Amino acid sequence: MRTLLARSLAAAVLLLAAGTARAQTTSFYRPVQSMWSLSYQMGETLGDVANFIDETSWAGFRLDFRWRVRENLSAGIVTDWSRYDQTFSMLTVEQPNGAVSGPVFRYLDTFAVRATAHWYPLKGTVAPYLGVALGGIWTYDYQQIADLAATDTEFAFAGGPDVGLLLTLRPGLALDAGLSWTWTSADVGQTQDAQYLNWRVGLAWYY
Repeated sequence: MRTLLARSLAAAVLLLAAGTARAQTTSFYRPVQSMWSLSYQMGETLGDVANFIDETSWAGFRLDFRWRVRENLSAGIVTDWSRYDQTFSMLTVEQPNGAVSGPVFRYLDTFAVRATAHWYPLKGTVAPYLGVALGGIWTYDYQQIADLAATDTEFAFAGGPDVGLLLTLRPGLALDAGLSWTWTSADVGQTQDAQYLNWRVGLAWYY
């Protein structure tokens, strides 16, 4: 009888210990909820603003934060900066007092902050995504011809689609590559509704 009781007690202790260990493991488990991404960003001007500057931008960055709201959906916020510049050896520019011809230097800075939503149709090592970003953009443009300089700054609406791909390198770290198109209500250098096409590559940390 004592032997049976001892065996029963030992079995109960083992089951309790196993249950406790399982509960502890579960309590420390948390699925991926958040992601930070820092990327090098390049870009092209589109539409009317390409008449102001049509050179590729090689100076830019993008900082992206997302948190999961459903199994395959995330919400977040993104900020990005780009600089576009171009030098013309000879150009005729309209001025308030008449047209002026000569060498022209122009540059354009853009800084946007937007809310985002993304959908992830597939899971795995390679995870494509499709999203949208809506918010505001600050623009600053500068133009100099001879000794005449003109500047303009504006804060305007910005929005557009975003597509990309996450390639997992190891747990918690992925390569992030993507492409986005942005339409804005900003007027830049006598042009209207500036548009931009940006592509990027960077690293994403998720936890």
